[in-house]
Amino acid sequence: MKKGRNKFNCIIASFAIVCCLTGCLPGYNSADVLIVDAKAWVNGASYLITHKAFAFLYDIDHISVFSFTSKNPLLNVCRGKYFYKFKSHNLYVNNDDGKVYTDELLPYANSCFEDLFRNSLELSDSEKLVVDYDPYYEIQTTSYLRNSGSFSKKNSGSTDYHVKAFPTEYTKANVDNYIYSEYPYCGEIDGCYIITEKSCEDLPEIVSLKEYATNFKDSDNSMIYCPDGYMKVNVLGFGDDGYMDISAEIYKKESIVFDDKVKIEFFNEFSQHYSYVRSVDDYELLESDYYPANRDFRVIFSNTDPGQICSIHVNGDESYDIYLADAPYKKVKVKKILTNGAVYSAKYETKKYDDNWTKLITSSQREKGIHEEGHLQSKKDTMFSNDAGYTLNLYKW
Repeated sequence: MKKGRNKFNCIIASFAIVCCLTGCLPGYNSADVLIVDAKAWVNGASYLITHKAFAFLYDIDHISVFSFTSKNPLLNVCRGKYFYKFKSHNLYVNNDDGKVYTDELLPYANSCFEDLFRNSLELSDSEKLVVDYDPYYEIQTTSYLRNSGSFSKKNSGSTDYHVKAFPTEYTKANVDNYIYSEYPYCGEIDGCYIITEKSCEDLPEIVSLKEYATNFKDSDNSMIYCPDGYMKVNVLGFGDDGYMDISAEIYKKESIVFDDKVKIEFFNEFSQHYSYVRSVDDYELLESDYYPANRDFRVIFSNTDPGQICSIHVNGDESYDIYLADAPYKKVKVKKILTNGAVYSAKYETKKYDDNWTKLITSSQREKGIHEEGHLQSKKDTMFSNDAGYTLNLYKW
């Protein structure tokens, strides 16, 4: 009996430990959640009724963020969605003061940033710049915290919650002041890409590297798409008066054609490293490396019907795309035989281009999505990934 009781106690103790680690025993209950949600509904709906005639609030969700220090606090702020003038918008409500935040001014903020960066980077009118701006606005609100020694009581504390939105009292003038309140900007860049007609090997010809180092210090990678490939560019700062390293990973698209019937497209890799020095306001090229792709392909055509079956033997480990000349069919079946004997098969659609080349694609929707972005597909979008050697057999389907 004692042995069974000890086993039961061990089970209960283990369950308690798991709950502590996963945050399953918060210092709040369902009633607390309902109160927070109800207040947010009232505050959010009151704002919309007063300021957005015929707006429809259709979602409110409480927030409980995992934290090692606060043990999954239930914040006194909620996020939600509303429908206004045929568009859906994000909304945040701080129950402490009843203030509401929305994302309605984010498109305007993005436009301001694009103008700011276009002038700073000295881009030409023919080059397209797209920026995803995050104002990184923080809402200070109370939270229900769990006591370290009790699972049944709660404490009130304060915390900052980041929202990608502006206070509802903001106008475009307020957004302008917010953006220019700190140099070069107030907020963060979630994403940035440039589309240019210049070659991907000519980074200094596309952007002003001096201004690039200033505007993108310690930022995430930005993308530059060119007719012949694309680049990932990053800046690493070493202090206001020190050096900055500007690195560019370049992926230049090239192709090989076999007997005017099969074309393989792939990316050759380059890298360029520049050093920018604030004290002299100048930069220099430190090094440039070239990593050629393995081009070891071999194509065998069927003697009876070259347009129906082709085998492509790959000995390298590069990703690539396959094009067939004047292919008469809309779909093909591909059997992939690896060097270790494993066999995979898949069905692919085809996409015909104006130059009579037909490309094998996973789906027309995927291909459409890539081209709607307005740039060449990147290396990660290539069709056939590397497996260090295999054979592809293509059949009509």
